[in-house]
Amino acid sequence: MPDAKDPAPPNPNPGPIAVGALGACVRAAHARIGAPAGLGAALAAAATGRHDAQREIVVACVELGVPTEALVEGALMTHLFAGFPRAIEAFAVVEDAVLRSGRSWPRVAEPERAPTDASRLDDGWSAFARIYGAQADRVRARLAAFAPAFERAVLEDAYGRVLSRPGLDARTRELMSVCALTALDLPRQLHSHLKGALACGATVDDLTEMVNLAADLVAAWPTKPPDVDGARALLTQVVATSRRP
Repeated sequence: MPDAKDPAPPNPNPGPIAVGALGACVRAAHARIGAPAGLGAALAAAATGRHDAQREIVVACVELGVPTEALVEGALMTHLFAGFPRAIEAFAVVEDAVLRSGRSWPRVAEPERAPTDASRLDDGWSAFARIYGAQADRVRARLAAFAPAFERAVLEDAYGRVLSRPGLDARTRELMSVCALTALDLPRQLHSHLKGALACGATVDDLTEMVNLAADLVAAWPTKPPDVDGARALLTQVVATSRRP
């Protein structure tokens, strides 16, 4: 049974992390197509909950010179594929790897004047239309048919707040999406983003590289059941704490 005590604060620079087989895969792909390889692999690992794998991949990215700001943007994209809980874990992994490497945590530039909801919607639609092309209106209508609030969230939040940010170009974001969607086994969305990547300047060789990289990653990590014993230990801790006078 895991220790139920609160963990000690992390050491901000406890030393390097070894890079193994996953790092080697990322290095090989990076040599062929550059930073999107590692960023996409890290996103795929984070989105599937393989945070140990994400850690090794991020370390390889740092050693390959991928900018910290790009790694931060990749962590931010995690919630679009797997929700906020895994995004929080993804950020923690990136922060730990960055600080261990001796880099400082960046101050990510934000606009001085917050954009309005209308401007985010406009930015989101522009990015959405570029990716979905002639099918954009049909896909938007389909999202609205599920729920109008969902359609607005996709355009305003996913595309307007995140995917339109200047920290990564559209080609890189789409290649990262292809890697993550392949690992998540979501063929309907993958089909759209394969086309979107081509529309954003990716080549067929780029896409082949990302799909093959995702396949290598998935093959490398074993099935990992949830840590139910750990969850029970945390429950015991919370119950005991809540009963204290």
